[in-house]
Amino acid sequence: MSTVFSNNVSLTTVASAASLLRIVAFGLDSVYLGLMATGTSSVIYNFLHYFNLLVDIQNTCVLLAPGFSALTACATYMFTTEMKDSSAGLLAAAFIGIVPGYISRSVAGSYDNEAIAFLLLMTIFYLRILMVAIGASSSMQVPFVGFQPVRTPEHMGSLGVFGLLQIVAFASLVRSDLSSKQFQDLSPVSVITMGLLGAGVFIVMTYKGWIAPWTGWFYSLWDTGLREKSSCVSDEHIFVIIYTVVALYFAGLMVCLMLTLTPVVCASAAVVLSTLLDIYADVAGPAVPENERNGDSSANGRTRIWGADARHVIILNAIGMLVYFVFHRTWVIANAYASPSVHYLIDDYWEAYYWLRMNTPQDVVVMCRWDYGMSVDNNTWNNSKFLCFLYLPTDLIEPLSSPEEIAYPILRQHNVDYAFIFSSLLGYSGDDINKFFWMAGIGQGVSPDVIQELNYLTLTGEYRVDDRASDAMKNSLMSKMSYYRYPFGFFGVWRAFTVDRVRNQNIPKIGPTLDYVEEAFTSENWIVQIFKGKKRKRSKPVSIQRDGPTYKRNRSP
Repeated sequence: MSTVFSNNVSLTTVASAASLLRIVAFGLDSVYLGLMATGTSSVIYNFLHYFNLLVDIQNTCVLLAPGFSALTACATYMFTTEMKDSSAGLLAAAFIGIVPGYISRSVAGSYDNEAIAFLLLMTIFYLRILMVAIGASSSMQVPFVGFQPVRTPEHMGSLGVFGLLQIVAFASLVRSDLSSKQFQDLSPVSVITMGLLGAGVFIVMTYKGWIAPWTGWFYSLWDTGLREKSSCVSDEHIFVIIYTVVALYFAGLMVCLMLTLTPVVCASAAVVLSTLLDIYADVAGPAVPENERNGDSSANGRTRIWGADARHVIILNAIGMLVYFVFHRTWVIANAYASPSVHYLIDDYWEAYYWLRMNTPQDVVVMCRWDYGMSVDNNTWNNSKFLCFLYLPTDLIEPLSSPEEIAYPILRQHNVDYAFIFSSLLGYSGDDINKFFWMAGIGQGVSPDVIQELNYLTLTGEYRVDDRASDAMKNSLMSKMSYYRYPFGFFGVWRAFTVDRVRNQNIPKIGPTLDYVEEAFTSENWIVQIFKGKKRKRSKPVSIQRDGPTYKRNRSP
């Protein structure tokens, strides 16, 4: 497809494009890649032309990410400065400018929504902690000193004993008027009722301030230096800690969310390094008491760590780590984002789409995964017939996680003719097996009685595809299609030793066999494989019993 750039860009054009390029995939609404950033490019383009700064729309789009990355560095500087000081802010701005986790969204030509999102993210966080730091008169609370002798925790013990005596006296009075059987039946209910009532009264009195907090009881158990250690902790620091923990958790679940973790890592690292440099760059050092300056060798020994030699070692070590980080960043970017000088075009997508166009009828239904659903929906002639199955009900999530005999009837119920599969033979990390655990997890969320996510892990909790893979993993339709004819590879000759380069695991020598589907097309580099259902003779339907709905299939002789 050719791309036509127009120098007459308006917001109306962008809105029209948004309505035309909308993609809907069973329960998931999305837009064309970069479409939301197009509105920003249009505003910048028209703003510059209003002041007679004639720029091309191509340059506006290409330089969008670098321009906003500079603003993101400024927002990170203000965010970190509010946490500590300007020296930490400068380090954080330098880190966010070169860190590999953000460079993919800040280089020229990175026309992505996240190129703008990080500026908004850091700006909102900065304004949030600034609002908390400034505060207002309404947020101040002046405690009232009332009847301390009867409200302080020191007197709660005596009041508790007094209340307990009243309960014992009341129980003796009731027991004298009731039989033993009646008293035994009444005792548990009475104890629970009075306990809940007393706890409720105590909570209300504490909440109202009638009883002092109980923290004073535990002060003697704390470290005496805890107050000094926590004196520098403020609301904005607590916010950063919570942000770090939440971002780290979600980054562990999905690697693409590492982007949201990057800004706070830069800010936190800048605060730590700035604090270290502030301590050891102080020429004066800590003050030595007068009585320890006159010949006390032990005191002089304690101050040697503040000598010029010791401080220079620490400072040079910190500078060395910064220099190493710059070289590490250059190496990561060179390997991950730099294009090679010799280009080898891999057009497996085009091959697969062209094969579908030339070999399938107009009303064919092809099942694919949503990760490349956007690519399919915008590069094929019959995109309305593609079923993208990331956020689908259980009857469409289930087939790829189930054995063939269960999966095939479900696919036929939805009139699926072909399945579009990614292979990992070339080492492509975005293959379907890499995303298979999401399918099992989503399937368990909507139908836990049919699909259990743990069944696809080994006994030690590993996600494996080799000889140690679980039976559910080996028998699933997705695993069988992904590793079908895998040992033959590119050369069509069986090899006894085959490695899954993505997961670095040895594939079994004897590959899986398919009974209900067959291979229809495999691209040159094995990135894309297309499977279709086998033509089976119809006979009496046979019910498949399992935990959940009952599906029927036709058994061939």
